[in-house]
Amino acid sequence: MDAISCSELAKSFRNVRAVRGISFSVPEGRVVALLGPNGAGKTTTLRMLTTVIRPDSGTAAICGRDILRESLSVRRAISIVPQSTWLNHYLSLRDNILTYLLLHGLSWADAKKRAQWAIDAFGLGQYTTMRSEQLSGGLRRRTQVARALACSAQCFFLDEPSTGLDPKAKQAFWKQLSEVVRDAGATTFLTTHSMDEVEALCDDVVLIDQGAVVASGNVQELVDSLGTTRVEYELASLPECVPDFGPSSKGVNLSGLTLSASFMHGKEAIPRALFRLLESGVEVRSMRVVPPRFEDVYLTLVGAGERRNGGDGQWRIG
Repeated sequence: MDAISCSELAKSFRNVRAVRGISFSVPEGRVVALLGPNGAGKTTTLRMLTTVIRPDSGTAAICGRDILRESLSVRRAISIVPQSTWLNHYLSLRDNILTYLLLHGLSWADAKKRAQWAIDAFGLGQYTTMRSEQLSGGLRRRTQVARALACSAQCFFLDEPSTGLDPKAKQAFWKQLSEVVRDAGATTFLTTHSMDEVEALCDDVVLIDQGAVVASGNVQELVDSLGTTRVEYELASLPECVPDFGPSSKGVNLSGLTLSASFMHGKEAIPRALFRLLESGVEVRSMRVVPPRFEDVYLTLVGAGERRNGGDGQWRIG
């Protein structure tokens, strides 16, 4: 059974069509990112799925529960980290987590146990007695994520969970979050603008642009099928001519004794290119391979979405 499924969800605000009939599904136990540029409709989609706002049309189900007919049951099955960071300023870090868990229906004993688990899992032990107003923005964000994941939810919704963290703190936070999410085995659905975060945390992605789905699929499969691998060859001498590397190559450039090229489907194309160089009598002293990144794939797909019917068309990958 899919943990999240939606069909033709749409939402408008006055004369602005924020979400234009999107459809996708998320299998149980997966970590999935909802991606898109600013104004693409990510937060609106998240708010509809979590029953904060009602869609104008379309249907969706969370853990088999309809978001319109069974909204209370949906809320009991999920845990949410909203985009804005909110904690009770007058409570300690530990009491913020405890109160949240008690309000979610946990017993006092279970709440204490889960609160301590969350504190340990996210490295918050030395801050437990500090009031929220004494914490830095990054620690408040970590506390908010920790208390949400401490709930025994079937599905977690995280809206830009690493907002406000510096680069070093983000790396540590992603490691902690990944371990917690994998151990929990629950479905995790997040929005983010960080492509590094996608690579660090996510199994799959759903990319939307201008309120429509542009592409969806497995992160690694999208990188392998649409990403370009850059290779720099250091040559022993200037070649008489550069061999044709085939249709998978693009952007071939010779600068001095450095030959650079980009390849689609690099795993197959790079060995063939090296063989063609050696076959044509070119001596290669060394080569440097820069693997594809999901950021390049994202920019390619967003550009493709803009070119296809003004972003209204749907192009699904995988």
